Amino acid sequence: MIYFKDEGPLGKRINFGWGRGGWAQIIGVVGAVREMSLAAEAQPTVYAPMAQRGSAAVHSNIFMAVRSSGDPKMQAQAAKDVIHRLNGGQIVEHVRTMNEVINESVAPRG
Repeated sequence: MIYFKDEGPLGKRINFGWGRGGWAQIIGVVGAVREMSLAAEAQPTVYAPMAQRGSAAVHSNIFMAVRSSGDPKMQAQAAKDVIHRLNGGQIVEHVRTMNEVINESVAPRG
């Protein structure tokens, strides 16, 4: 998908309708992003600080990756505990290790 034809995107502004006017400046570009599966087709993806997203951030999915040593399941529980201490009503779901994510991503489709 081409958004800026023959122009480079850096420095351009784009409106996502995120509140606060919705405008954001492009400060970087990443390669093909495959969400949740290496077999999926790459999709246009935006990375933006939550503070820039205004009220739209309330309705967003947030994915978090945590690098740790030791048992990843124990570390996941520690991360969930911190999140719940900061916001007791925050829902935390679909916690998986990176190995689980990779295995699911490359598993045969049937």
